[in-house]
Amino acid sequence: MTADRIVAYFYLKQSHYLLGMPERAQYAKLFRFVQTHQNVDVGHRLAELAAYLKIDASQLVLMLKIFTELHFATIAKGVLNPVAQPTSQKNRDGTELSIPSNTD
Repeated sequence: MTADRIVAYFYLKQSHYLLGMPERAQYAKLFRFVQTHQNVDVGHRLAELAAYLKIDASQLVLMLKIFTELHFATIAKGVLNPVAQPTSQKNRDGTELSIPSNTD
């Protein structure tokens, strides 16, 4: 048995490209939630949290990764907690990434 041709087919269940980047208002909503809630089990209840915040689950995962990288929140063993005193961070181009305000 020989193969004359091999075809690779790559399939994405959901395209992150088509979803786009989360909006500033979504980041502000998530930031307010993180700062007011402790011990949130995102490991098992991510879909519920996404529905509560009205944010697509895959976008929420991205946003949570960004929040942990910026030290706005921590996730240990699937449990989300706020950082007590988050500080502003610098962007790659040197501009400041400020902490979201409480406005909608």
